[in-house]
Amino acid sequence: MIEGFILDVRFDKQTGRMISWIVDEDGVTHRFEDSWTCTVHVRGERHRLVVLSETLQRLEYKNAFSIESCRFEQHRVDIESNDCKEVLAIDVARCDKIPALAQSILAAGSWHHLEIFSIDPAASQRYLLDQGLHPLGRVRIAEERLIPLDCRISQSNCLPKFRVLEIHVECRDVSGHRSPEAAIDWIDLKSDDIEWRISNVESKPRAALSRLHRIIDSFDPHVILTEQGDWIDMPALFSLSERIGQPLRLGRTGHDGRPRSEAFTSWSYGRLTRKEAKYSLEGRIHIVASTSFIFKEGGFEGLLEISRMSG
Repeated sequence: MIEGFILDVRFDKQTGRMISWIVDEDGVTHRFEDSWTCTVHVRGERHRLVVLSETLQRLEYKNAFSIESCRFEQHRVDIESNDCKEVLAIDVARCDKIPALAQSILAAGSWHHLEIFSIDPAASQRYLLDQGLHPLGRVRIAEERLIPLDCRISQSNCLPKFRVLEIHVECRDVSGHRSPEAAIDWIDLKSDDIEWRISNVESKPRAALSRLHRIIDSFDPHVILTEQGDWIDMPALFSLSERIGQPLRLGRTGHDGRPRSEAFTSWSYGRLTRKEAKYSLEGRIHIVASTSFIFKEGGFEGLLEISRMSG
């Protein structure tokens, strides 16, 4: 029987299951898979909900949106009222189908008459909430599920000592500025008591990437720390891996290192803002030190505490 703390939770698009990574008190990381069914709630007039339920249970809709069942339930729908209202609960086997399901309901012209709930949180947040869990919460793996052993405000919580690996990619352009498009001079890796330097990256790229993978596999960090990881370090490493045709393996799965979300710019309150691509790592935490206010002010321990209390 395994007990430990929740390090990471992801939705696996290949299997349609939720993957949780649990760190025990000895620092060993365990993988747990769960075939989770998420639920979308829709409020509206009774006859409209009946029509929606009958439509969604047709074979073409069930296959398109992985719908398992529809039923009527009573829930609070207003934060200022304790009254319960009748809603249609739609069980969906794959949480990545929820955005398409919501768009289909809206595209049918029902947005005037129907209100859709439970679609905004990320899959990992929904999963933790539904299971009564929270980030870095203590759990036991038993009966093919995660059993919570504490709550967010538990005072006796004692996290294991996480292994932290800092990665710095030295890549500078002709102006002397760090750039992901520049040639990589070396790669520095540092933990509390060990330091590594991978040199001759451009002349021997395959050997350099292989050594990077060996260091990560042997040290097995729980946390990877970078200073400008999302827009310099990770893109530079990913570019290197693409040039030589080898996947970049920084997480605990076979993911090839591609960013989970691309960079984009947008206007907000009269200002042009840019959001960098997000390089998240399965089974490990990636902290970009220069952009994390909580990390700057509270350090690693403060960041973990905030994640536990608010995640």
